[in-house]
Amino acid sequence: MTLFYSRLPFACRGQHELAESWSTWIGTVFYEILPGHGFEIREEQIYTAFQIATAMQQRGVHLAEAGLGTGKTKAANRHHEARDFIICDHEFFFADLWSREEREADGQRPFLPEYSGVIFDEGHKIFLPASRAAGKKLVRAALEQLLLRLEKVPDARDALLEAIVAVEDAAEAFYRTLAACLSGDRRTERLTVQISPKLKKEAQALLTELRRLEFELETERSLYTEHLSPALLRLYDQRIAAFSEGMRLIVNDTGETVVWLERADESLRVLPRGLEAFFAEHLFKRRIPVILSSASLSTGGDFRYLAAKLGLDNRGPVKLTASSGGSPFVPEEQVLVYLPEEVNSAYDQLLQLLTLSRGRALVLTAGLPEVRQIRAALKDELVGLPFKVLWEDQADRAYLLQTFKQDLSSVLVGSSFWEGIDVPGEALSLLVIWSLPFPPSDPLLDSLRRAAVARGADPAEAVDYPEMALRLKQGCGRLIRTRTDRGVIAVLAPVRATPWEKDVLAVLPEGAPLTKRMADVEAFFARTYSQSDR
Repeated sequence: MTLFYSRLPFACRGQHELAESWSTWIGTVFYEILPGHGFEIREEQIYTAFQIATAMQQRGVHLAEAGLGTGKTKAANRHHEARDFIICDHEFFFADLWSREEREADGQRPFLPEYSGVIFDEGHKIFLPASRAAGKKLVRAALEQLLLRLEKVPDARDALLEAIVAVEDAAEAFYRTLAACLSGDRRTERLTVQISPKLKKEAQALLTELRRLEFELETERSLYTEHLSPALLRLYDQRIAAFSEGMRLIVNDTGETVVWLERADESLRVLPRGLEAFFAEHLFKRRIPVILSSASLSTGGDFRYLAAKLGLDNRGPVKLTASSGGSPFVPEEQVLVYLPEEVNSAYDQLLQLLTLSRGRALVLTAGLPEVRQIRAALKDELVGLPFKVLWEDQADRAYLLQTFKQDLSSVLVGSSFWEGIDVPGEALSLLVIWSLPFPPSDPLLDSLRRAAVARGADPAEAVDYPEMALRLKQGCGRLIRTRTDRGVIAVLAPVRATPWEKDVLAVLPEGAPLTKRMADVEAFFARTYSQSDR
């Protein structure tokens, strides 16, 4: 979300009155205007609004974290009237940001008009779209299509045709070597490319032939313009230039280049350096307020991991602030956390938990293989139980969610429901963490791990544990969605006496009682259902 304002929604005579006028206006909006229109106002929203206002005045970066149900986006949006906003997704924003200076230098208009502040809703999700927009996207099929079209140019010179064949051969050799350099995890959509000496050699060969093709195409342009329209030539130039730049980055890599292959479209992505440099060069140097809003920006109030991903440590010129606004829910009364000392009998414990909760459970796994393992292990025990079990690998995700919400006693087992779903009420009374969501082998995270090693840090402690904790925090947030919800979070993965124990404990609902006894879970559900049956 990009914020532009040409005027403030309150009277203000100069910078010296801004802070006081802004505070007065926020108080008027939240305590008078919104309640007068029937809105329910929460103290957490007001706190977040004041924190955002301060960050905007200071033109700094603010991490605005607040618990579920707070209304973080609304707290941010109420600063300005609707006509002062430009709303777009993360992908489009970063496509504009990374190309803005280049387009202006070329006499082109940026994708977005000028703005004076940025609010990233779901700010923890900006890194993948930022990476995709920053890197070069190389689609092999697009190159092959270009070469095929050039081969059909009427009366093409032999030199051009020879250059086309040379590029085809070099591209074939490069992609053959690339296939041997891929590594990855079944849980990720991105395969890491290990830049080997041989891959560099093939990239250099392809770069050489691409430059030769550029030269021959320029010559062809001057001789036979009637067969090559200006628009088509610009397209050809752009595709050749993109591939040439991608190959150049691979050839000149000194350890900073991040290269990966997208499974979905088999496009090759080449990111010349870490994202921190892009943020510093294109966003933070503008000295405009940048707000990241989400329920998952910290682990136990510690924002250092996210700050490091942004390249901020408060030692530079950019001022970084953060706030945690809490939640309107009461975990002490609404949640019980079951954290057994031993998880050797996890299947038996899962079955016992589902029986106590009468179904009504979401079981979160690390991947579809675990979904199938649970089904195979419990296929006999689940027969005859008075609830339906929904398996993510057997139906469409939207259908599963709709059925889970409507069939109050059903159980949903899956790996893609850690965030982005809202199931209030009794349909979700038990949340089972079957496996902790440790991050997979991923090219973007691998670059962070390498950076951690370079500065002498443990990559697991610097990257893997914080990533896992933030995703676990999102998962735990699926349970309590309203003030009347009650439920149990059961962690059936090793936690106690592990290196990541403190990271897990830091993101469990603050204040929620913790137990290692199944008897306490039984008592919790007995009280819950006795109250609902009255």
